[in-house]
Amino acid sequence: MNADAIKNSLIPFLDSMIKREDDEVVFAITEQYVTLAPLLGAQHTLVLPYLENLCTHDETVVRERAVTAISKLLSNYTDNEVNNFIVPLVMRLSSNEANFTHRFSAALLMSSVYPRAGVSKEKIRQKFMDISNEEMLLLQRVTAMKIP
Repeated sequence: MNADAIKNSLIPFLDSMIKREDDEVVFAITEQYVTLAPLLGAQHTLVLPYLENLCTHDETVVRERAVTAISKLLSNYTDNEVNNFIVPLVMRLSSNEANFTHRFSAALLMSSVYPRAGVSKEKIRQKFMDISNEEMLLLQRVTAMKIP
């Protein structure tokens, strides 16, 4: 499959499956985005919105797999791509006050993204501190686990 076929057919198909399949299937699909990204060539960042959506999934193992997938993809991205795509993704997740799962995923991602965040390090550090000071123990625990 070429990059256009992946972009126009396969990724929308996988996205439609995520919306109607069991958590086990969604878990398996999440890892496939890591495999697809390099096949997209210069368009490899196209998988990020789908992985961001999976970072907000109800099932913990799916969220964690999505975070792991994004962390794996970081090595394929330039510093500019990290700052233009990954940092905003983390900031969107960390800013969602309505659902703790978003902030949970953001906290897991921050330790991987931080070293390459460049001028955004202060924003990430502040969001990390905000999450670590929340009353929910699960969020406090995840931030405590991610402190180097």
